[in-house]
Amino acid sequence: MKPANFSYFRPRNAAEAIAMLASAGEDARVLAGGQSLVPMMNFRIVRPSALVDLADCADLAYARADGGKLRIGAMMRQREAQADAVILQHCPLVAEALAHAGPTTVRNRATVGGTIANGYPVAELPVVAVCLDAEIVLNGPQGTRTVPARDFFIVGMVTAIETGELLREVVFPARGPRTGYGFAESGNHAGGAAQAIAAIGAEADGAGWKDVRIAAAGLRSVPVRLPESEHAVAVGWPLAEAFAADLERLEAEEDGLEADAGQRRLVQIVVEDALARLRTVEETAA
Repeated sequence: MKPANFSYFRPRNAAEAIAMLASAGEDARVLAGGQSLVPMMNFRIVRPSALVDLADCADLAYARADGGKLRIGAMMRQREAQADAVILQHCPLVAEALAHAGPTTVRNRATVGGTIANGYPVAELPVVAVCLDAEIVLNGPQGTRTVPARDFFIVGMVTAIETGELLREVVFPARGPRTGYGFAESGNHAGGAAQAIAAIGAEADGAGWKDVRIAAAGLRSVPVRLPESEHAVAVGWPLAEAFAADLERLEAEEDGLEADAGQRRLVQIVVEDALARLRTVEETAA
């Protein structure tokens, strides 16, 4: 199939993009790589009245460290971000996650901002963003606002981006001297869509860990934090019991759990795998 008719705009910078979004109407969509949006348009799952293509917006393609934070512009291509020296130095978990984000042909076109804005239920960067308490910076006609990652993903494919806004950058905390990261995922085949993902960030504390942060995808239509599992890792308790307690807590919440028993077990396995891979950057380099 082919997409329904639409208008096409190609701004030169973020300011032009916001103006074009405003003039194009509420059914306009931002094109930031198109690896998800274009197939959905071809199958007419979505029918935007207009596309605002950010491909020429060089002011949205960057990675820079700034005051203890790593800022990644929305239009930085995933393949570039995976190999970027600034990202590798200040938040290598982002690069590690992107290594799993589909085949090279996809990562050559897909962008950091595009995958966050898309809000796919089981995608690598949203899990990392929730794990590390990242901030999502949005620009629109009313100015700039920042949304914590934990509040940005509402349900699958629905985010906090409002009409007329575009995602400008994603802000991750820069790693400390003893920061450790772990990442794992499971899918049907290499290069295919993931079924379950887990990401861990923590600070080395002697022989153990503190400030542990664990997020997983595959239990709900958005990534979730696992506080009981985080506490267990910090104090050295069995992870299986803590993960079961996390499932009970999630089940009791208003959104409940969407995963069946087999899927819950798969998520537990990737959380355990991510924990087994939890290493400081210095240990990995050695």
